[in-house]
Amino acid sequence: MKLWMGAEIQSDLADGYRPARKQIESKINQVVASRDYGSRLMKWYFIAIIRKIDSPDYREIAKYIKSKKETEFRKRIDYLTFKAADAFDQRKLIFESLVKTVHLMPEIGVPNFNHQQVLDDLLDLARTEGWIGKTQTNSATNGWH
Repeated sequence: MKLWMGAEIQSDLADGYRPARKQIESKINQVVASRDYGSRLMKWYFIAIIRKIDSPDYREIAKYIKSKKETEFRKRIDYLTFKAADAFDQRKLIFESLVKTVHLMPEIGVPNFNHQQVLDDLLDLARTEGWIGKTQTNSATNGWH
């Protein structure tokens, strides 16, 4: 499986999002590329929506494309929260949105996919990177829906 990240983002936040995206995408891909979570998902697309004003042009999406073995997620991150956050907290916001997409994978019909193992691996990575507290257990991901 491989993660690809992008954004529909207000231009004033692009410079803050870009390095966070690059770091998170790279770190997650280092972990998930070497793991077998099942053969029914090869690509995990995530697009953050960070806009001042909601618009129907930028709606959340969660879908599984069986023929391509891909998921596509477009998830909102609150503009004011992201803008007020420092670089560290911006990474946490992005990471939490990614975790939410993994929770959605069974709901959108990704078959034969070990989403719990993905969650466990993401939590271990987040602990290592400091995106979450070192004392949080793997069950902590259950709270990120």
